[in-house]
Amino acid sequence: MKEQNKPQEILAMPCIGKDEMNLAEFPIALLSERNLKARKTIKRQRNIVTPDGRELKQEWIVTGSDEYGLPLAQDDDVLMSILEAGAKSDFESRTIYFNRHTLIAIMGWDNQGWSYKRIIDALNRLSGVRIVTKNAFYDKDTETYLSRNFGIIDGYQIFERRYKKKDIKNQLQLSLSYVRLSEELYQSIKSGYVKYINTKFYYSLSSSVSKRLYRYLDKKRYQKKEFEINLLTLAEVNLGLDLSTNCYPSQIKRQLNRAHKELREKGFLKKTDYKKTKDGKSWKVVYTFGEEATRQLSLAEPREDPNAQLIAALVERGMTERVARKLIDRYSPEVVEEKIDILDFLIKMQSSTVLKNPAGWLRRAIEENYLPPAKYKTKAEREKAEQAEKQEKAKLKEEKDKEAALQRRTKEAKDKLSSEELEKLTKEAEELCRMENTFLGNRPTPKFLLDAKVNELIKKRCLK
Repeated sequence: MKEQNKPQEILAMPCIGKDEMNLAEFPIALLSERNLKARKTIKRQRNIVTPDGRELKQEWIVTGSDEYGLPLAQDDDVLMSILEAGAKSDFESRTIYFNRHTLIAIMGWDNQGWSYKRIIDALNRLSGVRIVTKNAFYDKDTETYLSRNFGIIDGYQIFERRYKKKDIKNQLQLSLSYVRLSEELYQSIKSGYVKYINTKFYYSLSSSVSKRLYRYLDKKRYQKKEFEINLLTLAEVNLGLDLSTNCYPSQIKRQLNRAHKELREKGFLKKTDYKKTKDGKSWKVVYTFGEEATRQLSLAEPREDPNAQLIAALVERGMTERVARKLIDRYSPEVVEEKIDILDFLIKMQSSTVLKNPAGWLRRAIEENYLPPAKYKTKAEREKAEQAEKQEKAKLKEEKDKEAALQRRTKEAKDKLSSEELEKLTKEAEELCRMENTFLGNRPTPKFLLDAKVNELIKKRCLK
């Protein structure tokens, strides 16, 4: 983020991929604080229509470990607070350092022993999560739907050290703890697939349903005053409500009423309406966003792409953005910048090697690490040579200006001489000319030699 001191507008669950299938739209945790049924699997699915008109079934399956089970509602809060800690360091690595006291303060939990234990329990559940997707990701490069399997957290460390103080007797001072994100999640974050939200607003919500609905609607509200969705799809797929015993529309509405009321009272929603679908067989819910949603939209800033300038440089030289991103993902920025510079040099030299297809040559040069041509100089070498040339020109100009100034002073001094002084100086000059030019003999000194010697004598005076 641009501003490191803005802890109240951080990010929600990052997207995993380039489409709508992400952790804000398809949650990984149960909505309850306890897993009373000892569930180990969450399965969500939907049918979509592909660009070529085919109907495709997508699945999002979350599995928990045998020992710790599926993540619970409070585990969403823990993961959010960890990501907030990572955002403050601009996600320099996939290892995020924190202490539990800070996380508890972010989440607004009581600073009690049970809060510290809840964080460890949450990390155990999150570490055991695997997400299996079927046809859930669309790859623009190959124009195909992909199935993927990934986790959330690869590991963690909790540092505990007891210390004694009068006001905090037998409490734990916690520091140097860390969470190591999965490679898939970290790469998604670094690629910019994140959604910024107001975390202060998020943690102010009182129920898990309110929080999850807020995250989902916050993702959908961009440049929209209204958003509508099938009621059953929202409840089952996007929010993960338990519909095993409450599957009727009236029962689903009752489960949503408290969240709707809270989001309206806080200004995020202006109103909520239920309407029959066109076929009359089901219900949809229509959300109208309020002033708080508009305010938060103006605060949320997308992450800057660190490779934006490099991608633009490749595109400017005839490469497609898709290919440019692929090359930057695979090769270091230094290599890409060097090959761009070599291409510019060859174009300037009107080399037939690159003029026919500069973009194609540049791609091969990056992929095969072409060596620079013999006469090529690196940017650093060119800058050094240019600096030396500038210094030399500046030195010559300075000397030229000094000489011009001396010539002016000489002329002014000569013009001020009286006729007697000029005559005396002329005789002195004539003697010097005869001494220096023995070939003159008894012949008169040429006027051009005499004038030059007079000027020389006056110049010497001016230099004193």
